[in-house]
Amino acid sequence: MGSSSGVTRGQLRPHFSARSPPFVLAALCVSLGILGISYWSLSQEYNQLEGQLKKTLIRKDSIENDLTFIQKQLNQREEEFSRAKQTLQKKDEDLTGSKTDIKAKAEELHAMLSRVDSLKDSNDKCNEELNSKSRELSDALNKMNEMQQKDAKNDDKSEALNQLRDENKRLETQLQELRQMDSLVKPNAGDNQNETPEQAVIAKPVKENQLLNNALPEEDRKEEGLVDANENELGDQLKADGPNDLNKESEDTKQNIR
Repeated sequence: MGSSSGVTRGQLRPHFSARSPPFVLAALCVSLGILGISYWSLSQEYNQLEGQLKKTLIRKDSIENDLTFIQKQLNQREEEFSRAKQTLQKKDEDLTGSKTDIKAKAEELHAMLSRVDSLKDSNDKCNEELNSKSRELSDALNKMNEMQQKDAKNDDKSEALNQLRDENKRLETQLQELRQMDSLVKPNAGDNQNETPEQAVIAKPVKENQLLNNALPEEDRKEEGLVDANENELGDQLKADGPNDLNKESEDTKQNIR
């Protein structure tokens, strides 16, 4: 078919020598413009992204530093928490021990208070007994003083009685001697007014004996039996003497004995 017409494919194409068609140039220009705009926008976006990247890296470093610091702080806090936990456990143990000690001390205090109350009761009883014993002792001392005074008086009386006994014995001896002498000497029957030497000798010891007897209390005289003996044995001789002289000498003898 091609051979019959004698026209080839190359002949059908237009012959523009070396120039491109205009629409191709326009397309290229548009493509270059689009590429330039795209490159510019991409470069701007790249610059922005690069700046953000730098900021992000800086922030990352800061965050890492902060994270390291926070990690250190966290470790310190964990250590402090661990120590605080141990301290708290120790405090709990101490608190438990303190509660036990307080309970024991409270029991001891209660026991001590009970003991104090019992001691107060014992003290009151002891004070009552002491007061009672003091009163008994005071009464005993008073009685002892009275007994000592009575003993002193009795000693004085005993001494006076002993003296009287000795004097009575001496007078009885003299009386016996005078009676023996009187039995040998015959009295003068007619002379009643004048006193004989024997009567004078008899009258003197009899007066002394009577004065000593009168100086004693009546009870002691009755106990010793001196009144009756002297009155029975020497009554006649004392009746011859005057009552005034006997009373005067008796008062003097009482004062001397006192």
